[in-house]
Amino acid sequence: MNPLDLAKNVADGGRVQELAGHNYRLFRIMRPEGSTLLKVYNSESWSRREERALNAAKDLVGAPHVIDRGTTNELAWLRMVDPGSWTLATLPENTGAAHKAGQILRALHSSESAAMTNLSGGMTAETVSSEYTLVFERLERYRRRLLLPRSTIEKALSGDYPRSSKPVSSHTQPIASKFYVDSEGEVTLMDWGWATVSPPEWDYSLAWWSLMTNAGPAAATAMGDGYGAALTDDILQPWVVFHLGTNLLQKAESSSGHFEELEGMVNELTAVLG
Repeated sequence: MNPLDLAKNVADGGRVQELAGHNYRLFRIMRPEGSTLLKVYNSESWSRREERALNAAKDLVGAPHVIDRGTTNELAWLRMVDPGSWTLATLPENTGAAHKAGQILRALHSSESAAMTNLSGGMTAETVSSEYTLVFERLERYRRRLLLPRSTIEKALSGDYPRSSKPVSSHTQPIASKFYVDSEGEVTLMDWGWATVSPPEWDYSLAWWSLMTNAGPAAATAMGDGYGAALTDDILQPWVVFHLGTNLLQKAESSSGHFEELEGMVNELTAVLG
């Protein structure tokens, strides 16, 4: 049985719509009594990672509402309440939803962290600094093909590194497209497979940068208001540089040679670093 056949079995005569997914296949199941989402994992280990995180987050505002989960013909799957057809990436300047996204992150960061720790033990300030250095050293390999100025990498490595507070329960991937919004305006943070403990600045800065890029400055500000705090520019900038560099490196390493498609990211990184 493949993931689509599994979705059709769950639908039992209802409609099946496949959605975009990463490390999984995602389907919306539409039946007369309502719609649900079915996530079919690419691996059992990925299923276990997210199960652990969702169990730790089950009582938090904005966490997905799990209906059931299981394994069918070696396919691990999870069925949840449909969180809506929109995301903060497709609802530009929706300040109300962005405000709720900030509240979700604040509740997560204030929760008990012990159950959220995965096998890697989470991310400390030392881990962040080491990863920051590694990202920009690895980008050097692609510098010529990306037309990335050497001075940009030098500024990143010689400037301020991201400053980190005590690690807390974190999602680590709270980009705009992970915040789903339903017709009532309720917001759900999806995809918890990378959840762990990390400095809260990681989540905050990634959400802020993603909203600024995809939804606009009013949405990014509203997220900060919902969170109840705002990072000062001197703290926020090195984190944004880190996320930009990480994203650029990931795309360069997975590129099929079309490096010209990454010009916008190169220009943004260069501009942020001044």
